This record gives sequence, C-alpha cells and structure tokens, in this order.
Amino acid sequence: MTHLTPDEFVDAADGILGAARLQHVDACDLCSRELEAVVVMLRAGAAGPVPEPSPLFWDHFPARVRNAIAAEPSPRRTPWSAWLRWPALVPFAALAILMIAIVAGLPGNRAVPVGDDRQSIDLSAAGDVTMDAEWRALAEVVGPLDWDTAVEAGLVTAPGAADVAMLDLSSDERRELSRLVATELAPPES
Repeated sequence: MTHLTPDEFVDAADGILGAARLQHVDACDLCSRELEAVVVMLRAGAAGPVPEPSPLFWDHFPARVRNAIAAEPSPRRTPWSAWLRWPALVPFAALAILMIAIVAGLPGNRAVPVGDDRQSIDLSAAGDVTMDAEWRALAEVVGPLDWDTAVEAGLVTAPGAADVAMLDLSSDERRELSRLVATELAPPES
C-alpha cells in the first residue's frame, strides 16, 4: 500500500481519513511519525495569536503581485498555436466533414475502376437516385466528380483504413459497435 499524501495527512489530523488508510498509518512507522509531526504543527499554529501585517503591506501588495506576474516568463507561442486549439479546430473539422458529405453525395459521373485498364461503371444511371432541388443545384455548381478527381482531392479512404479505425476503438466502443451491427443485421421482427 502507498504512503499517505499530504492531503491525507491533513484529513487524518482532522479525523476524517478513511478506515483503510488509517490502518496503513497504524502499520507504517514513517506515516505514523509524519502524522504526529503534522498534528503537533497544527496544534502549535492554532495555539498562538496570528499577527496582523504592517499597514503598508496592503498598500504595496498589488504592486508586488503585478511585478511578480511581469517577472514570470511568458509562454512561447507560435503563430500556429492559436489555430491548433479546440475552439478553432472544431469549426474546421465540421466544415471538412460537411464538404466530404456533400462531395460523397453528389450525383454525376461516378466512375469506379474495374480491372487494370481503368474501365468505369456509371453509377448515376442507377434508377433509384433521388435528389431534391437543393442537391441538384449543388451538383450543377460543383460539376461531375469522377474517381481520379476524388483520389487527387484525397476523398478516398486508404485500403485498411477501417481496420486501423477498429484498432483505435476502446473495448467498450468495440462492444457497442458489435451490438449496433448485430441489431442492423438482425432479421426484421414479424
């Protein structure tokens, strides 16, 4: 068992330390001696009068604090340090996710490579593609997006990216993912 922390010594002196930690004090000579010293020090501090500071103390106190703060070295910041903080990164991440979702949902000439000669299959000819007016307008502004353009823009995941993402999950997250997949793949109840 570990020795008592300074906070635990104060708790023991005040009589509010837990029973398990008090057993450690009884068994450990070092902690027992330290606790005795803390109790003696607290009693000595409580017995004597507390002297009032000089009347000039409070007049000079703000200036001393200001000088002490000015003497502290300022943290070295790079121009990028302001951008690499959560309040700045969250909007950029949200914008990137939105752009990926928009580009991934665009209709048009989506070509999928088949074989080595880079043949393609036009996925826009699938009859079940439904778009409302806003998506059509966005598709007209952005234009067609083929496989090569998506690869050049970095919008295609690398092989094995799902495996890497799975390895980054905690055990609780893996259990929850397994539960969600099992729920989605379960046959519908009749």
